[in-house]
Amino acid sequence: MKSELRVLLEGKRFEEIADVAARRKRTLGALVSLTYEADPLVAWRAAEAQGWGCARLAIRNEEFVRGHLRRLHWLLSEESGGICRHAPQSMAEIVVRGNGIFADYAPITTSLLTDMAEEDLASGFRIAVLWAIARLAPVAPVAVATVLDRVARSLGDDDPVVRTLAVQCLLYCGGRDLIEDGPGLAAKTPPVDIYSDGDFHRTSIKELLG
Repeated sequence: MKSELRVLLEGKRFEEIADVAARRKRTLGALVSLTYEADPLVAWRAAEAQGWGCARLAIRNEEFVRGHLRRLHWLLSEESGGICRHAPQSMAEIVVRGNGIFADYAPITTSLLTDMAEEDLASGFRIAVLWAIARLAPVAPVAVATVLDRVARSLGDDDPVVRTLAVQCLLYCGGRDLIEDGPGLAAKTPPVDIYSDGDFHRTSIKELLG
């Protein structure tokens, strides 16, 4: 199944993946395993595809999707034996595409920024969480608002991707006033590639700030 799904992911064929998920529930587990792929585009698309698949599955089996969300959350714990670094994106996609059915998982996802250990956040995981928060902003503004101060702290991160995502989050969430010295931040941060709608797109803090 993984090889079949990889081909669909490489072709950005999310509708077809949703069709497969509707017929075979184990598709979701296979997509989780594909988030560990070395190819970052395949891994990110596998996270997004879970949203497509769960939206289709939820029509007839909401509880199965909830079980999948619980598993994703568990995969972020030390007890799981290895943190799934694309779980936050997967959870956010499922919430966004679930038309309100899984809204209770929005605060669980945003709170990862405050609940995760600093060493985990510092090892590249902060990108996943900030991206998830930005993705949730249009559908879960209350949940997102609770972590904006913590998002603002990431403006001083050494990683330009983290800084850019933090700006994106704050702009999406009405937190522009939390961006101190935007021009200075833009000047020291080079353009970076941010994932959206199935691909990586080059953007910059300067472009985001307008």
